[in-house]
Amino acid sequence: MATDEILTALGYLRFAPNIDSQDDRIVIQKITYLLKKLGFGINFKFERRSRGPYSMNLDKEMWMYRDEYEMLQSPKPTDTQKRILNHLKESVPIEVSRLEGAASAVYLMEDAYPKMDESGIKEKLRIWKENFSEEQLTISMNDAKKLMFKEEYVTPELKNELSAWMRLGSAVVLSQPA
Repeated sequence: MATDEILTALGYLRFAPNIDSQDDRIVIQKITYLLKKLGFGINFKFERRSRGPYSMNLDKEMWMYRDEYEMLQSPKPTDTQKRILNHLKESVPIEVSRLEGAASAVYLMEDAYPKMDESGIKEKLRIWKENFSEEQLTISMNDAKKLMFKEEYVTPELKNELSAWMRLGSAVVLSQPA
């Protein structure tokens, strides 16, 4: 049952929702969507809505299992689930606007326009999130990129180049007068 995975995630993230709160329901929607994209084993179907990716079935489940959600009596996460949840925690704060922005950007990048370049995605995000400031749009894009970054993107050549840049940066800092 998907509820177990979501309760596991919410418990690990120490997010105790009040299902009567619209913001808390939005947080659950966005966490669930992002966990699905990160491979957490969640199969809800999400669609585009004004506040970002939304699952009608998840919404129904939240109300159906309201007590379980609010009491957060959750199973312990597996090691794989912990890795995914830690990545989520390190990438984006558990705050409604940050999760809304990151989930919306990921939706555009991964589901709506997977072949579009970053500037095109940001423009689509600007239109969708017309109430977001330029700073919020940039933060949303950065959060989404952190979330979806895969370690296998770092090739040995890129590691060598990054290492060289890090050494160069250290050398510059060390050579500056005190």
